[in-house]
Amino acid sequence: MSSPHAWQPEAYIHYPMIEHVNVSADGTQILFTVRMAHMTEDASQFRHQLFIVPADGSAPPAQLTFGESATQSRFSPDGEIIAFVRSKALWAMRTDGGEAWLVAGESNGIKLGIITFAWSPDGKRIAFAAPPWNEERQARLKAKDDAVNWREDYDFGHVHVVDLPAPGHAPAL
Repeated sequence: MSSPHAWQPEAYIHYPMIEHVNVSADGTQILFTVRMAHMTEDASQFRHQLFIVPADGSAPPAQLTFGESATQSRFSPDGEIIAFVRSKALWAMRTDGGEAWLVAGESNGIKLGIITFAWSPDGKRIAFAAPPWNEERQARLKAKDDAVNWREDYDFGHVHVVDLPAPGHAPAL
C-alpha cells in the first residue's frame, strides 16, 4: 500500500531545485539558480532562472531572469553586476535588475558556447573559456559523421579575456 504523500514522478518534475549559489564579496547578497520545469505543447525542458536575496533574510528572493535559461551566475567583485551564461553567450546585468546586456557571444566569434568564466579582481574584465569554432567539424557533426579520435580531433577550450562593455555597447574580443 503506497502512502498518499509518496513522491510521484509527475510531482518531482515540477519541483523547483536550487542548483548554484554565489555569495557577494561583502556577504550581503546571495545569488542562486533555480531549475524549473517548463512544459508546453511545444516544449518540455528544464529552465534555470536567477534569483537574488539579502543574506540576512530581510526580503524575499527576487527573480532576475525569465524565459531562456540563465546559468553559472557570479557577482562582480564590487557586487553591483552579475555575469551569467544564457544561449551559449555571456551576459551581464545590474544586481538591482533591469535589462541584461551581451558581454561575449556569437557576434564576436563565440559560436559553441561558454564553458566557464571568472571576473578580474577589479571587475573591469571577464576571462572565459570557449571551444574554438571549426567549420569542417560542425559540418561533420551535422551529417552525423561525428566519430572523434581522442587526442587528435578534440579541441580544448580557448581562454578569452574581454573588457566588460557598458550596457547597450557592443562587446569586443
